[in-house]
Amino acid sequence: ELYDIEEITQIARSCKRATVVPVISEGNPGPYASGLVTDAIAAYGQWSGHEVYLAGPPLMLAATSAALRQLGVAPERIHHDSPEG
Repeated sequence: ELYDIEEITQIARSCKRATVVPVISEGNPGPYASGLVTDAIAAYGQWSGHEVYLAGPPLMLAATSAALRQLGVAPERIHHDSPEG
């Protein structure tokens, strides 16, 4: 389930350097990419020079943060709310 995808996409359109790439891991993805977000980020390009903002459940945040670090993103460039525990 994508939370406020239309609003988030509209915000990204108003920003010159923001991109939203929805990825659905379960069920019918409809018009969006399917699979794991960790696979999508590896396929999407070079990340080491970017600030990355993540949202999602704690396990997805941990896995995606680890994948981004393996792709050369410095930990201080990876941003997300603290996972609820």
